Amino acid sequence: LATFGQNDELQAFMDQAQEDYKMLGMTIGAFKGNEWTMRGRIGVRHADDPTPIGEDDKFYLSDAGRSITAMLAARIVEQSEGRITWLSTIADVFGESITVLSPFTEATLLDLFLHSGHILDFEQVMMTEELMEWYDQVWAASQWDMPEENMQQRMEMTEFIVNMDCGDDPEEMCAEGRYSKFTYTVAVAMLEKFTGKSFDVLLNEQVFGPLNAPDCGLGP
Repeated sequence: LATFGQNDELQAFMDQAQEDYKMLGMTIGAFKGNEWTMRGRIGVRHADDPTPIGEDDKFYLSDAGRSITAMLAARIVEQSEGRITWLSTIADVFGESITVLSPFTEATLLDLFLHSGHILDFEQVMMTEELMEWYDQVWAASQWDMPEENMQQRMEMTEFIVNMDCGDDPEEMCAEGRYSKFTYTVAVAMLEKFTGKSFDVLLNEQVFGPLNAPDCGLGP
């Protein structure tokens, strides 16, 4: 973006990119502090919706949510004065509030963000009927309107995950280093347990508020 000093130049670049790469639509921008330095947009909102992308349209952040969650964890760790660190374990944070079985007891906050906490992934969920039914229940209960309910659901999910029976072959169900979306659920539950605040409140206080981005958020 540094190549383009004016919005007109950026827009021309994007128009050409759309023609060259057959893009449906996108927006690009850069800001310094709280002020936009350049903005550009091309295309339409959806393949079945010819409405042009607008200046104030919102975009799904997708996997960017993981980086934002890691930023949140870093701020909480930094401000905690050592009460929670990257090396705090699941067992340390939850204490006696839930049972935590091996090998999850020694998994640290850092392990979870590095996918090294022995947390199952979606492939493991699809291996047994019990886990598929559990995931169906989790999905059915997901919602956007009540952060406190999501906080409770994350706690219940964490308790289920860290009490899994790894079976005769721990490398099959509880392997270390497996890429898992559920590892972020456990990490967020740790942050919520430590602070006593919901994920939504923490994001607004620690990330989106300081960025002056009140319209941003992450899903349940």
